[in-house]
Amino acid sequence: MANSMVLQSRSWVSTCILCALAGIFTGCADMPRPAWMAKDSAKEDAQIAGVRDSALELERLEDLADDAKKMEAAEQETVSQQLAQQLAAESAPIIRAQLIRTLAAYPTSTAALMLKQGLRDTSKDVRVLCCEKLGERDDPETAKLLAEVIASDTDIDVRLAAARGLGEMEDTQALDGLAVALDDPNPAMRRRAVVSLQNV
Repeated sequence: MANSMVLQSRSWVSTCILCALAGIFTGCADMPRPAWMAKDSAKEDAQIAGVRDSALELERLEDLADDAKKMEAAEQETVSQQLAQQLAAESAPIIRAQLIRTLAAYPTSTAALMLKQGLRDTSKDVRVLCCEKLGERDDPETAKLLAEVIASDTDIDVRLAAARGLGEMEDTQALDGLAVALDDPNPAMRRRAVVSLQNV
């Protein structure tokens, strides 16, 4: 008898505790969150929205690159100018890099100018891309600019990209830039210069 009463008492206490907890958690759902929690949530929402917007923009730029060959020369120049304006105002390196890739698909004077200006971008990745894409455009001025990058840029990856770009060109001025790289103190640069010279 005593044991039965104890068990009933424990069951009653457990039931009371469960009801209390249920009330607390149900009530919490209706309670306003502290200011610091709301601020963190708003920050997370903004970050998620930013990532989503960046992904959509990258996709749009990729589509523009694919459409370049379908456009008439006048439309290519118009799009190039729009992309150039966006590039000048863009702060995100990942978007600037994709803008360079997209501009490289356009055989316009505006696109060529932006690729050349991109050699001075603050982002190493953007400068590397510019070197590679400029190597696909065979002209004496480009060869001179890439030679200057080899001689002056402080990042070895950018300088190597410039040497690779020169190796893709069929201009005699490319030889001058690569000749300088042959005397570079960095062995990786010297090896790259040898390989590029074999391709010129």
